[in-house]
Amino acid sequence: MAFLSNISLKPYLSRCDNGSLYVYTSRIIPELAVLGHTDVAGRLLSRLNSFDFYHDQHGRYQALWFLWDLRAKEDGVPWPEGEEEKVRQAVRQRRAKIKRTSNGAESQGPVTSDDMQRELDVIAQDFGSKWYYPSHMSGSDRVVSLNPHRLDHPPSICQLLDSARDIIHSFETAHPAPKIRDVRSGLVSALDLVLSAEVHHEKGGTGETLHLRGAPTSAELLSWLAQSLGDEYYENRPVTESRQAWKLYKRGALRRQLNVDEAALTAFAEDFENALTERLTNGRSRPAANLSIPELLKAVEHNAQINPKAQETYHEPHDSSLFHTPATEQQIKETETRLNTTLPSDYTTFLRLSNGFGSAWSHPLDAFQPPLHPVDKLRWLDPTSEDYFTDLTLDMPTRWDKWPFAPAPTTPSNYSDAPEHFLIGRALEIGTEGIDNTWLLPPSTVIPIKCAVKNMLDDENLGVREKGSVRAAVRDFAGSEEGWEGMEWACVTWASGGVAAMYVYEGFTAYLADLVGKGQVGMEGEAKKVVQGGMWLGKVFGKTGIEEVVGGVPGWLRDAMTVALPTRRGNLVDKV
Repeated sequence: MAFLSNISLKPYLSRCDNGSLYVYTSRIIPELAVLGHTDVAGRLLSRLNSFDFYHDQHGRYQALWFLWDLRAKEDGVPWPEGEEEKVRQAVRQRRAKIKRTSNGAESQGPVTSDDMQRELDVIAQDFGSKWYYPSHMSGSDRVVSLNPHRLDHPPSICQLLDSARDIIHSFETAHPAPKIRDVRSGLVSALDLVLSAEVHHEKGGTGETLHLRGAPTSAELLSWLAQSLGDEYYENRPVTESRQAWKLYKRGALRRQLNVDEAALTAFAEDFENALTERLTNGRSRPAANLSIPELLKAVEHNAQINPKAQETYHEPHDSSLFHTPATEQQIKETETRLNTTLPSDYTTFLRLSNGFGSAWSHPLDAFQPPLHPVDKLRWLDPTSEDYFTDLTLDMPTRWDKWPFAPAPTTPSNYSDAPEHFLIGRALEIGTEGIDNTWLLPPSTVIPIKCAVKNMLDDENLGVREKGSVRAAVRDFAGSEEGWEGMEWACVTWASGGVAAMYVYEGFTAYLADLVGKGQVGMEGEAKKVVQGGMWLGKVFGKTGIEEVVGGVPGWLRDAMTVALPTRRGNLVDKV
């Protein structure tokens, strides 16, 4: 699959909010690294950490600590900015956990390089303990060797090789065919074990041991692993978790096994690096931010009428207007009296143009937003009977639990044993349909959050990284620190159900602007699938599919791949 190099990633990434940007980057960086583009991966992670050290995707990068440690030792390349400090933080957190669970004395000394290496050892063992390992051998009386990833002492070469052999033998004897996720995980495990044995061999072990135990070679295992990988990034997460395998990945061994189009992957890496650098430097672009409310409403209606995806599911004729008859001043005044509030000025401007509004096509999940109520249908949520709404966590300007330096949460919730930082609380329903809801949050909800943010920025005990993370969140949410300070009402959309999702905006105008942006016909094709759709880069840029490599696939792996990809069964079987 070739990358469409004529489509630039810059317009796409420039419009992403920080949360989406962090998620996309947390997929692309590890995949570039595992495909041997380690320099680009390191620079990208350095830029991300410098922008927001407390981004909420740290767990996705933990396996890369093995790579950074290896590069530092073998090539003298410094770790990416901030990553060594995150290892130190992990050491401190583990010390604190030991103190809590054992009532022992917590080590207060500085974190040494030996402490960091032990932390990497613990993480490697933790990853390994979760990989596939056979509990028995189908159709065999053979005893399965102990899982060396779970031993409390270093395994011998024989134990390493016997365990790798047992993993493969369990696949060979499996009936029915093994599940492909077990195969991928088991191949990572076997590769890690064989590579560990080869390290011992290099240190003085006997070559005969590597051949006489019946285990496959690391080259065979890497080839099988490459062939087993799925089309989506989440299917291949175990690949990055092997500390030993990074020795191969770093040299581009997996990339070569996948027969990756080098020029296309390099072009994508350069484009992504340039796009991310520009986005982090200039902040999020907001093309609709300067439009007036009449212009925003017309743009929302236009998108609903021309977006092809909207036309596939639209329940009204495509040329139907979303506008309603304007509300009168008397209707607005009577509603404010009934609600005992003064509605925000941008919202009353909207009401004077349209007393309610039709369903807008604008949603990250490609769906309609609920229609907006006419003024006489506005109502406050009932905190007694609708606490499933009012007790929802309110993440504004971002997730508060990602900041370890934030004040401890104190707000009780009926739906959590632990207190929350902030809840939806008092909210004005301005639209609803099915599981989708749109609310306005009054100043009584907004002001305490703004005060908490100000206190953190004024706290002399917080460092540059901490305050930088807060400022990054504020600017991304409100466009600027001045916009944050001037915010009075916020707007929230909430979709419950299986794909629960909440989006928070710095006011009704910002909500309309987002409708315009998300409702446009956006970047389509392979570029969107890679960045937003989560396609695995090895498949995107690889030149070899199952049909082309089937001759080199063991029968048990071919069977697992066939079961996992039933639509290709005919082609695959025909070639065997």
